[in-house]
Amino acid sequence: MDDDTPYEYQPPIKSGSFAEGAEQFQKVYKHNIAFGHVMHTSPEIVERVDEMLRQVGIDVLNFSPPAEDYLAFMEKAAYGKLYPGYYPWNIGEKSLEHFMAIQLLGLADEDIFVDIASEGSPLPEIAARLWGTSSYAQDIMYPEGVRGQFIGGDACRMPVQDCFFTKASLTCSFEHFEGDSDIRLFRELARVLKPGGRVCVAPLYLNTYAATLTDPRYSCSTKVSFDEDCVIHLVENWGNRHGRYYTPRTLIERLLTPVKTYFQFAIYSVSKSPLVTEGIYVRHVLVGEKID
Repeated sequence: MDDDTPYEYQPPIKSGSFAEGAEQFQKVYKHNIAFGHVMHTSPEIVERVDEMLRQVGIDVLNFSPPAEDYLAFMEKAAYGKLYPGYYPWNIGEKSLEHFMAIQLLGLADEDIFVDIASEGSPLPEIAARLWGTSSYAQDIMYPEGVRGQFIGGDACRMPVQDCFFTKASLTCSFEHFEGDSDIRLFRELARVLKPGGRVCVAPLYLNTYAATLTDPRYSCSTKVSFDEDCVIHLVENWGNRHGRYYTPRTLIERLLTPVKTYFQFAIYSVSKSPLVTEGIYVRHVLVGEKID
């Protein structure tokens, strides 16, 4: 996306139907096209991705926290009571992403925590209430600048001083960073995180081939930057303009290598966790720790 193009998460729909949007999309973009979601949750795909990670030299760590810890978190977080309008149809996935991020970040009361591309997520409030963190919510849709605990504007240019945060999370949001904004975000995180600080991406969307999801009703109404070498999956009623899937190799080339002097990375597989039940789509989580 051009730097001077205002970003709209869900821009106005200009096509009347998915079929019309798909037809228009294929006139504008010359990528290989597929229809429907990427089947990244199947056991066969997950096993193949894990093997591909190992082949490029990335160890895959298993993460399977006790179910009782998650249940205790759910009771204390009180999503249904305190946040009844927050994705009630998908709260199992959302709450699990939050729980995994909290666990892998090791949140504590001394932390200054930011949830990036937070939208309306209750995670910052939950972290503050249950772990005593000083929490911030960042999103491009918030008013520009720092207003209390809300940070508005581009996550790749946050209006905070160097080494301001100790922990950061992106839950079901990193895939929406278009063009080179994924790498620009991590360069910004290298600036705003303290040495030893951590960032957690949950889910980290991985697949056997490079792919990007889009709802053409949205992406046809604005300039969306898609990676040249990816397959574009057109998804009816998805309601978003961009959702990137890395392969293990593109993850290394696009993200891990450019910031290797700033971060040590670990990739966790959660597919064997009893918490990953039907309807849950997180399979991998990325954790980066800023090098001292």
